[in-house]
Amino acid sequence: TTSVSISGLTAGTTYDWRVNATCPAGTGSFAQSSFTTTSPCNAPGGLTSSAITSSSATVSWTAVSGALNYTVEYKLNSASTWTTAASATTATSVSLTGLSASTLYDWRVRTNCSSGSSAYTQAQFTTAAVATCPGPLDVSTNGTAAGAALIPFNTDVKGLISPTGDVDYYRFVITTGGTATVTLTTLPADYDIQLLSSNGTTQLAISQNGGTTSETISRTYTAGTYYLRVYGWNGANNATTCYTLRVQLGTATINEPLLVTEKARLVLFPNPANDKVSVYVAGYDRTKNIEVFSISGQRVFTGKQADNTGTLNISKLSKGMYLVKVSAEDGTVIAQEKFIKE
Repeated sequence: TTSVSISGLTAGTTYDWRVNATCPAGTGSFAQSSFTTTSPCNAPGGLTSSAITSSSATVSWTAVSGALNYTVEYKLNSASTWTTAASATTATSVSLTGLSASTLYDWRVRTNCSSGSSAYTQAQFTTAAVATCPGPLDVSTNGTAAGAALIPFNTDVKGLISPTGDVDYYRFVITTGGTATVTLTTLPADYDIQLLSSNGTTQLAISQNGGTTSETISRTYTAGTYYLRVYGWNGANNATTCYTLRVQLGTATINEPLLVTEKARLVLFPNPANDKVSVYVAGYDRTKNIEVFSISGQRVFTGKQADNTGTLNISKLSKGMYLVKVSAEDGTVIAQEKFIKE
């Protein structure tokens, strides 16, 4: 024949091959050529969603060997039509914007290679609830360290500095030492931030940038309780626009089911409510089971909440009183609270 099939080759590899003719009069010279095998176009893995806000999120994946670029699409979980976020990006992450708050989204990514495209790999995320201003942790008692509210990690905390001279204290607990970063952003005026030791008075670090420039404190922490003091420089204040405080864990961790030995706190707002209820769980930074029961004990909703803040759609519930129960994934009850549907 004038063709031969060769198997067992290595992908993405150049091979030489040659052929000669055998005749009654003898064997001819070899003629030589070469070819390169194609690489398989594998689907992306390692899909993650991060930097999730009420209107945006960043989706990421692991690079694929041999990829020319990637196609990324997203949609509402309830929708059937996909929106293209990137058709030929060479990056391994894409920022999605213009999203709806408290909404479940599907997203998918595929690899584009010289030999074709892979299948899509798919994941999900839920956008955060719209933050209220001030948030439920900017409480009336936090004008001193003794009344400081316990704040969760990796969560935006909204607060007001008003009137002039107002000071807000917060506290957080590190159970395993390591790095963490405190940020103070969305500043309407010249605000500064202090990091204080467990006594609430000894300064460990301070950030004092001028104007509305964001403040940042990054450091290594040992296990223990720490306090944050947010204040306006030279009387700076604003009665309508909130700052955003966040403690982002690096290598520091929390090993206990609860951040502190005291019971976690559940806040439902607004209460009474008509269409939606925001669920804020302070003191527990892991995935939580959320259940809603009618006054007669009938369970009318069950779901999971990864962040400290989520939103329940209660528009289809009958008017009356309901109980929200928050529990750990092992079934341990964390907190419960009632609300009224108007």
